[in-house]
Amino acid sequence: MALKQLTPSLLKRIDIAHNTYTIHLPPEYTLEDVFNPVFWAHIVPPSGVLRKLDLIRIVAHDFSFDITVTVVALSKGGAHVQISPRIPSLPEAGSKTEIPYIRGKLAVRVEYTKATNWRVIGLDQSEFASGFETKEAAEAAMKGYMAELNLVLPKDPPPAPVKSPSVAKDKDAA
Repeated sequence: MALKQLTPSLLKRIDIAHNTYTIHLPPEYTLEDVFNPVFWAHIVPPSGVLRKLDLIRIVAHDFSFDITVTVVALSKGGAHVQISPRIPSLPEAGSKTEIPYIRGKLAVRVEYTKATNWRVIGLDQSEFASGFETKEAAEAAMKGYMAELNLVLPKDPPPAPVKSPSVAKDKDAA
């Protein structure tokens, strides 16, 4: 499944008293997307507005569904929601999302620096966790982060770098 993230401007706050929001979901989003933690990546702290126990009414563009979800947990890079009121027979989590490549590197990865030792870089390209003495410890933290956000490693290798065409110099100019 391709990585889709909700644009913050689509989330509309409708009640100041208890943080209730509404979204009229555009056609490119599905009900399955709503239950993928990464879908909410742009509207969770530190830059976003969602908090645990917020309610969000979500209406499909064609009105094929109209549900309310509750934010049950926040993660760096995502939020976990469940239908409210809770109906046990419906899924609570979306399908797995492949980690994208950014500038030829996996968005979620382990890196080493002298200042931080081994560290984990999150989906937002900021440091998720650091100070690991071993690469294995950092990889274990990365696996936990990936599990929390329903992320999996991509099946395909990174795309080849795009080479810019060289500009031919006109020897006769000037």
